[in-house]
Amino acid sequence: MDAERFDRIARILAVAPSRRDLIALALGGAAVVLSRAETASRKKGKKKKCGACGACKTCVKGRCKAKPDGAGCGDGDICQGGVCGCDAGFEPCGGACVQSCSGDKTLDGSCQCACPGGTQDCGGNVCQTCCDDYHCGDQVCCTGECRDCCDNDDCDGDRTCQGHACLCPANREDCGDVCCAVGKICADADTSSCVTGRGSCQEGADTCPTVVGNPQINCNARVDCFCFQSMSGDTRCGQFIPPASECGECEQDDDCESTYGLGTFCVAGSQPSCCVIGGNICAAPCSTDPPDS
Repeated sequence: MDAERFDRIARILAVAPSRRDLIALALGGAAVVLSRAETASRKKGKKKKCGACGACKTCVKGRCKAKPDGAGCGDGDICQGGVCGCDAGFEPCGGACVQSCSGDKTLDGSCQCACPGGTQDCGGNVCQTCCDDYHCGDQVCCTGECRDCCDNDDCDGDRTCQGHACLCPANREDCGDVCCAVGKICADADTSSCVTGRGSCQEGADTCPTVVGNPQINCNARVDCFCFQSMSGDTRCGQFIPPASECGECEQDDDCESTYGLGTFCVAGSQPSCCVIGGNICAAPCSTDPPDS
């Protein structure tokens, strides 16, 4: 080996690491790699967690962040600014908080303030069934409701306003378009026909009783009118219909009406003063007026 070549080899060995150094270097690099992997693994295992965020917040990277406004939060409420529910004076509608309505109005399907169905907007946020008679057809508007009457002026004839309905007085029977006079009953409502009813007879009075010898009981101070019990169970003021009527001609009031007209009735339990026992006879209603003097 010449001197020049030897010097070159010596210089290389002088600067190159030893085999031990190379092994140590390799092991040291591996340790660095393992240390970094272990650190990353530990960091991954320590993922940040949130506490209770509430109905209108969600956990993002360990922090509670507000959900978008309008997100549902149960029971029909929505989130607004990270809080469940709308501010005072507002209410949820269509996924947003809108201003609440005043008075009787409520939010409709388009989130506008309107009167509930079946009511009228009477102004001033007041909603009623009616605002005036225009909304009531044949009835009148009374305190926001459609009624038959508000007072007696709304009723026809002799009827008075009772409980917002036009009714006949308690002692007068309703008969179509009229109220029958005191002592009369309605024979036909379709024709508004009234006839004498009980007249001046006391309830239960009977000229033809089951007890023989009971005196005749006159009605309305007329000698030709008497108090009878009809087959329908009513006390009636009537008179016989001679010579047409005859004993045993009826079993019920309708039998007489079909033969003699409205208001006639079947006298029950007739006695010799009228007919033989069981021989019912028809009678006609008397006038309510006393006979002319």
